[in-house]
Amino acid sequence: MVRQTRKILLVLPWAEPDKWVFQNHPPSLDIDVCSVPELHVNRSIKGMLQSSLHIAKQLKTYDCVVSWEATAALATTLGTSLIQSSGKHIALGIIPKSDNQHLNRLLTLSLKRANLVTSFSKHDIGTIRDRFGVAVAAITPTVWSPSVAPVGIKTLEWVSVGASNRDDKTLAHAAENSSIRVARYARHQTNTSNALDWHINADQRDVEDAFQNYRCHLAILSSSAYASGLSIAVRAGFAKQLHIATDTPHMREVIRDGENGLLVRMGDIQHVADTIRMIQNGAVDSQKLADMLEDDCQQSHTYEVMRQHIASMVDMCF
Repeated sequence: MVRQTRKILLVLPWAEPDKWVFQNHPPSLDIDVCSVPELHVNRSIKGMLQSSLHIAKQLKTYDCVVSWEATAALATTLGTSLIQSSGKHIALGIIPKSDNQHLNRLLTLSLKRANLVTSFSKHDIGTIRDRFGVAVAAITPTVWSPSVAPVGIKTLEWVSVGASNRDDKTLAHAAENSSIRVARYARHQTNTSNALDWHINADQRDVEDAFQNYRCHLAILSSSAYASGLSIAVRAGFAKQLHIATDTPHMREVIRDGENGLLVRMGDIQHVADTIRMIQNGAVDSQKLADMLEDDCQQSHTYEVMRQHIASMVDMCF
């Protein structure tokens, strides 16, 4: 049976203009792309309406609109309502992380109007059902693409990228305890420890260099409440970094302790420090773990995997 060709629009969030979640999105994806500002950048009703109008102008020419995460889902729902579109809407990768009741009410209305809803994590399925009253159709793979430049010899040791749900207090104390310095890339500085070298709102090229040049990546989380850190784990995998992450139900869906990375207990400064010292003393085959994570990412977290996933979701709607 030949699959019917349908025109699909993928709506992505950005932190700033031209800094998309998929800034390396390849033309071979064969899906049109537009983007909207993330809620943490512009929370105003005016901003959301402007984004929705931007999407609405394009919707009539598409059979299906696929939104990525909550911001894009909200803007897509508003856009389809404005033009009374009869096209399908698939809300991919919903992360139930906000405690804002007003935002959650809006998101509930949006998700109930979507034809399909997916999650990044099996662990979030029940939360999405209970909080928003919708079923999760499938798990959407977190994706990234390898750098165009080949990964070379890493000359630096310890890095930590990302802001969402990070436990910088535990990271700083563990770094002090084990006498290391960590290059910390984030939106805001949250700690004054001399063990953390802060890079605030770094350019995307500088962030990419951090993945390329550092050997070990520390993703120390403050909560197990939602699927945070998964995209960083995938980026670390493609960059052939040893990934050390907080042991959460979500992170265990990507990282297998001692097989393709290392997991540390949440808020346990001593365990994080001991793990760092274990790596420093050569008690861990860092290269073997990094290679295994890269292999896993090549199999499960590429754009081709995402393209196949979206095609499958679209077929389910027709």
